[in-house]
Amino acid sequence: MGRPATARQRTPLPATQKVELKQPTITEDDVRRRAHEIYLKRGANPGDEVGDWLQAERELLANQPKVRVSGKFKR
Repeated sequence: MGRPATARQRTPLPATQKVELKQPTITEDDVRRRAHEIYLKRGANPGDEVGDWLQAERELLANQPKVRVSGKFKR
């Protein structure tokens, strides 16, 4: 003989929230400011503008917080 039909009540799942992790972005002005600081720190001697710029970019990128996504760390 058959079982009596029972209505199974489902518990609603909690609403999920979409979480966006916003990384601070490095702007051209940030790099320009840091490159100028480096220029001043080395005595304000002209001639290494590109080196100052690249060093500023490296420093700023190295100081960005790491964000973990899908089990991997990303910058």
